[in-house]
Amino acid sequence: FKLKKNGKCINSDIFNWRDIVKKGTLPYNKIVRHFGQDILDPATGEIDRPKLAKIIFADKEKRKVLNAITHVPIGIEIFKQISSHFVKGEKVVLLDAPLLFESGLNRITSQVVVVYTTLEVQKQRLMKRDGISEDEALNKITAQMSLETKVKLADSIIDNSTTISEMAKNTSSWFEQKVEPIRQKPNMTYILLVSTVAAIGSYLSWQYFVP
Repeated sequence: FKLKKNGKCINSDIFNWRDIVKKGTLPYNKIVRHFGQDILDPATGEIDRPKLAKIIFADKEKRKVLNAITHVPIGIEIFKQISSHFVKGEKVVLLDAPLLFESGLNRITSQVVVVYTTLEVQKQRLMKRDGISEDEALNKITAQMSLETKVKLADSIIDNSTTISEMAKNTSSWFEQKVEPIRQKPNMTYILLVSTVAAIGSYLSWQYFVP
């Protein structure tokens, strides 16, 4: 999409396991202590994400434990990357975060866009992508806030229930209307950086002190 040429994208679902819970880190040690050696890849000793996923998506309390371990370090890494992009002069940074609302990261965004599809389409795509059963797919879906709820909280919605080309068209339209005007504003870097630093304090306070 156009954002690849005109802004930076941070995918929280990709970097968190590679950088946050790699072998030897504090989150890694906590996860292994809570969930046991069975979740490790025998060859590398790293956390086997599919094994861990089966456990947490089937047990709400264990999912809470994992989130409590990972949300703050993931949030800190996101803030570091956002700040780095702004320092380099970027005016637009897209945060791709499946658990945006659940983790409280929506507090640092200027606007939220939800990519929406029906439950049936979501289920079928998840089964195909991950090679899992219908029950496992439903467990993953219901473990998150419902798309209907996210839509109500969003500033913009992109329909993803048809084809990739159609979604690309919808995304380009959203970019032109909502993002391009931001890029055209002069001298935004300092304001964005200060706003991000302020948001770090707000986010960490929320994570540590709000029950």
